[in-house]
Amino acid sequence: MATSCARCGTLAEHFKMPGVCPRCAIARALEAALDPGDPAEETPVAGDVEGWMHVQGHVLGSEIARGGMGVVYRARQLNPDREVAIKMLRPGATDSPELQERFFQEARAMATLTHPAILPVYATGVHEGQPWFSMKLADGGTLGGRRSGYAGSWRRVAELVALIADAVQFAHERGVLHRDLKPGNILFDAEGRPYVADFGLAKLAAQDRDLTQTIALLGTPHYMAPEVAQRDARAATTASDVYALCVILYELLAGAPPFEADGIPALLRRIVEEEPPPPSVRCREAGSPVPPRDLEVICLKGLSKLPRDRYPSAAALAQDLRSWLQDRPIQARPRTPAERLGAWVRRNPAVASLLLVVCLMAGWLAVREVRVRRSLSRALGDTQAALVDSRLSTATLLAASPLLSDQEQGLQQLRELAPRVTEDHAPAVRRELAALLARPHPRETRRWSSSYSHLETLEDLSPDFSLHAQALPEGGVALREVASGATRVMIPGEKVNPAMEIHFTKEGGHLLIQWQQGESSIYRIDPPIAQLLLQTPATGPDRRRAVAGSRDSQVLLLGRNALEVRELGDVPSIAPRSLTFGDHRLLEAAISPDGKRVACGFSDGVAEIWSLEPTPARQVAIPALNEILRLTWSRDGSVLGAALGGRTGGCAVFDPVRGRMLAFRDFHAMSMRLVEFSPDGKLLAVAGWGSRLSLWDWAPAGPVIEIPAQPRLLRWGGGGRLAYSPALGSAALLEITPSPILTEWAPSAVSSQAPTMVDLSPDGTQLAVVHRSGWIEVWDVAARRPAVARALAKPGFWPLVSFSPDGRFLYYSDRNFGLWRAERSGATPRTLGEFAQVGPADAGTLQGFADGGRSLVVARLLSTQLNVATPATVSLWPGGDASKARLLVKEYPLIGYRLLP
Repeated sequence: MATSCARCGTLAEHFKMPGVCPRCAIARALEAALDPGDPAEETPVAGDVEGWMHVQGHVLGSEIARGGMGVVYRARQLNPDREVAIKMLRPGATDSPELQERFFQEARAMATLTHPAILPVYATGVHEGQPWFSMKLADGGTLGGRRSGYAGSWRRVAELVALIADAVQFAHERGVLHRDLKPGNILFDAEGRPYVADFGLAKLAAQDRDLTQTIALLGTPHYMAPEVAQRDARAATTASDVYALCVILYELLAGAPPFEADGIPALLRRIVEEEPPPPSVRCREAGSPVPPRDLEVICLKGLSKLPRDRYPSAAALAQDLRSWLQDRPIQARPRTPAERLGAWVRRNPAVASLLLVVCLMAGWLAVREVRVRRSLSRALGDTQAALVDSRLSTATLLAASPLLSDQEQGLQQLRELAPRVTEDHAPAVRRELAALLARPHPRETRRWSSSYSHLETLEDLSPDFSLHAQALPEGGVALREVASGATRVMIPGEKVNPAMEIHFTKEGGHLLIQWQQGESSIYRIDPPIAQLLLQTPATGPDRRRAVAGSRDSQVLLLGRNALEVRELGDVPSIAPRSLTFGDHRLLEAAISPDGKRVACGFSDGVAEIWSLEPTPARQVAIPALNEILRLTWSRDGSVLGAALGGRTGGCAVFDPVRGRMLAFRDFHAMSMRLVEFSPDGKLLAVAGWGSRLSLWDWAPAGPVIEIPAQPRLLRWGGGGRLAYSPALGSAALLEITPSPILTEWAPSAVSSQAPTMVDLSPDGTQLAVVHRSGWIEVWDVAARRPAVARALAKPGFWPLVSFSPDGRFLYYSDRNFGLWRAERSGATPRTLGEFAQVGPADAGTLQGFADGGRSLVVARLLSTQLNVATPATVSLWPGGDASKARLLVKEYPLIGYRLLP
């Protein structure tokens, strides 16, 4: 079962160490090693390993390097006793079979290569589900860090590259392509000996499958061969490694890679299309020493665009370098202008053919120029479309996030993108903007400081938001004005027994306090006086927790297996009412707004609804998914919300009459602490240990907006105000207004296809939706739920739907089955009768109404092309009678099966 690291909070499902993940275990060990008098960052010796992380005969030390796939640690091997480096698959990557296979492939590749210039692998294994392998510790840095030390030392440069080429040739002879040669993968030990390392992208020739799938795994762009940059890593051969070796040589000679550009696409294009400038040119521009001519020739031969023009092997490159070191002739020679021209022609046959045509036929110049411009225009259009796609994808991901900050950023990006999109992208942008604008709009209007005595203390605001009840660090409770912060009421207490829950009653006339040691206190509030009315004992069978009732004078006293409904003050006519639950452990209770029902939540995950009149009796039992920690009724008492505990951390909405769950959402927190409906019942505010305040549009299960918050305060007020705790020591007010523009609806329950047409009833209470798959739905606008779903006469080609202007009839029509009509009757919301056909089956589609809605305008298509202006015969049916149809116009254009204006 997944647990969270006690230090960093990361899910540590792949490790078995209690409490912490491996990374934090290492950090803890390092902190312990930094005590005064101890040398910092000292690797432990074999006899002193207590507190360090052990990995199968090794003791891990500090982190050396971290990459996209793995993490490298300094370690001490216990037998034999020596310093090594251990590479482990990074946390979270163990779920990826591809990354695990790549990790083991690297280990296999390095383990099979025993060469003085290849970093040796000592051992490999799996520790608590996490792959690892150990290798020689090369702590002398990388070639990238030592590059400046080779400037002007041409013989050292040649010797180094020749030695690396020998190692690469050794790997090639054993069927291993490195595919990521670069200065950062050339390591040095303490004596300055170089080693080829990091075979993470290596490919074994004997493998049937190449794990490279994305550009992120192609290697470092500056060192890619043209064939790899032009296609992908599957095009890599031994010639590609030779190319990378010569890029390293070029960088040591010129002080920079042969190609540089702003962005990877531009860099890859230069690698594929352009010739590298000679290193001597780059050196003269930089004012640095110019390398010998022969070394430059060797380097440029290895950088040839075509693999066949390079050295046939890494061994041939090493041999030419050693020939130069021994003052013998080299095999490479500079290319003549004719050879360069021939190579250019082979790489650019279309352009070369064009030049030939221009030379032979000058008259073709203008035509060719137009073609080239059109091609460039298309390429520019494609590039712009790709850019819009990329930005739209980013904005869509942000918009889909529940975090309010992400949604606001996505909305801003969509607004910036909207003026520049093409017709192809406009629907997607409008759709995403509509989805964002349909959500509620939280806005923080005020924030103030708040004292607290315990991390888990629940605070409260009075119902009119004038007083803030806070637990004091020194003990007791203070009621302070929200507007000024002035203390109005002080309730004494002890520091060792802080207040854990503070709640106002229905109208704010009483305050309920649950103390840490178990007792509950009920005070009548008459500022500046707080009169103690009732206090329950901290222990024993009479221990109770007080919960606010449906009236200001009513409270619920919750015991372990019993519940008492009690009136406060002088209400002698209402006797206490008691409920007992046997062995069921009661965790929470909430009384309905009308005071006639009480909802009870138990530790076994069952919610029960009890009637209180005339005598207490259980009505329904509703199974939940976990223990019920908090209950809340909607203002009208129609639904019940529940915050669940356990590991699901979910929230549920129940129908208290039918005893069924209406909605559920997993908020991925350990448990939820607070839950409350908005005044209109459409939003459910939920706060739990996930450090988030979630606003859930639950009916139907709609979007969630999340705001960073602590689960300490939650109360709705008038005008869409919500009080919450954004952080420890502070409270704030949110103003939550519904969308002023539109409302987001849930997908259809009867059809997976998008609707072809919608229409709103004249009174605005119902929305008709027709689907191409053969269904028509009528939605209740207020509830945002389908009230009626009927099958069409048969599946349509492109069905349309319309309410009559007076709202009496609902029509649907299609060229496949003509017009159908149903009568709406009764008071709001109206009921829908059965559909009956109007006119012949091939009558066409209903386009509109005339004569106050009594007559119909019907179009019969002469073609069946979608989204293209097509001709139609348009007729008028007086009084809706097809037998009296009068022709209005022939071949009138329609598009989308609607009349064009």
